[in-house]
Amino acid sequence: MNKARLEAFTDAIIAIVLTLLVLDLPRPQTPSVRALFAEWQSIYVYIITFTLLISIWLNHHDLFVQVKKIDRVVFWANSFWLLCQSFIPFMASWITKFPHSKWPAVFYILTGFVWMLAYQLLVAAVRRLNPHIHRMSSPALSVVFGGFLVVLTVALINPDVGLFLIPVHAFASVILATKRKWHLRKYF
Repeated sequence: MNKARLEAFTDAIIAIVLTLLVLDLPRPQTPSVRALFAEWQSIYVYIITFTLLISIWLNHHDLFVQVKKIDRVVFWANSFWLLCQSFIPFMASWITKFPHSKWPAVFYILTGFVWMLAYQLLVAAVRRLNPHIHRMSSPALSVVFGGFLVVLTVALINPDVGLFLIPVHAFASVILATKRKWHLRKYF
């Protein structure tokens, strides 16, 4: 199978998912700034969802830079990952319609959890043919999956706090997923 075609196909699907996400943002009812800020929760959900999608696309890109070989198993694992990803705009839309409700928040988080499981399945399929590719350590994966459970539990109790914790969890996950050393000195 051709790796470049799989990457191009994936990029196209992700672009479509990102487009669907923005198309569902509610429009302010009047031309006032107040009307715009009345939609702050929808804008917040859009920003965190967009950021998550772009972050995971970057992880996918970094993974496939290292890939030398793919097969049909990798293709189907990648397709399953894209399938899970394609539900994210739908879940984000549900949250924007019912911003303080428990079940939209819970299913948004569950969709993210399944999406992450699908990504781990993709990594495993890729590593089967490309053993030189490193995966996230087991302790780091435990923290990431445990974090999902914490965010999910909080969302069951208080959906607003659960939604607030999503980018916190995502940022922590990105730090754990990277192999780079984070030195604050080089950023200042």
